[in-house]
Amino acid sequence: MGIPSTCITCSHQRASPAAKADLYAPLEESLPEIFLLAVLSGTISNLERRLFALPVSVGGMEVPDPCTTPLATYTTSHAATMTACQAIKNRREFVTNQHGHSVSKARLTHKSEEIDKSYEIGK
Repeated sequence: MGIPSTCITCSHQRASPAAKADLYAPLEESLPEIFLLAVLSGTISNLERRLFALPVSVGGMEVPDPCTTPLATYTTSHAATMTACQAIKNRREFVTNQHGHSVSKARLTHKSEEIDKSYEIGK
């Protein structure tokens, strides 16, 4: 069994600022039709699909729509790795706790943006 396509998608989105949302349409089509259908044993409406994309903390399943995540995924990854990249580029000492802070801050920003989006679901 190979690497799940969602893992490959996340890796590609993190590494490529030019990741185009439409490239992920076939994956998004398969999520509700195959994966979520198998997990939930029933058809999935568009509203349910949007709800399942939300973070667990607000009642979702954290199965994001890969067509809507390329820019946010890349931006979060870029911000999280900035300390490490700067240390390498400038041949400076790598400070582990400073890197940890950058990663935590980037993840927190990403999560808060996801939660903000969750309030737009009902609109």
